[in-house]
Amino acid sequence: MMNTDSTTRRRRGTSLIEVLVAMAILAMLMVGVLQLYSLALLTDSGSAARTDMTLKAQQVAENLRYLHFLRKQGVTLPTNTGVPSSPSDGLKVDLPWEADDDGWEYWGPAGANVLEEEKPAYRISYTYSTSTTPTYWFLTVAVTAENAPANPAYIGTSAKVKRVDYVCQVPQ
Repeated sequence: MMNTDSTTRRRRGTSLIEVLVAMAILAMLMVGVLQLYSLALLTDSGSAARTDMTLKAQQVAENLRYLHFLRKQGVTLPTNTGVPSSPSDGLKVDLPWEADDDGWEYWGPAGANVLEEEKPAYRISYTYSTSTTPTYWFLTVAVTAENAPANPAYIGTSAKVKRVDYVCQVPQ
């Protein structure tokens, strides 16, 4: 008789409590996995913003290298580039941020197209400093995230300021 009771019990299947416990365990695991996905999404958007800022810094640096090369060759520079005629150690130049700012014609959509739109999510500036090579300047291009509620990836959730510095040499 005992034998038939145990075989009958085994054939009945799982109880409701067992199913509920399994679903609770599965739900806890899924919450952990979903948190990993949201963290990966935040990290990815922050990396995309940093990549965009690095690209802008490289574009500015290459434009400035070209403009300094042209000036060294005696070619007249385009108007409103903002490139100083005689740079000095520590001289900082801010690129335009709005269409009304000086230099927008060169750096904006009608010129070098480094700034594709007005009031982007970042500000760009560059600074000259003396180089160990006497005929060159060190040029540091800084791209700093601006308060951009439309695109919070440029600010980040934990960082107070997101900034990219790009350093290169330009001829004096």
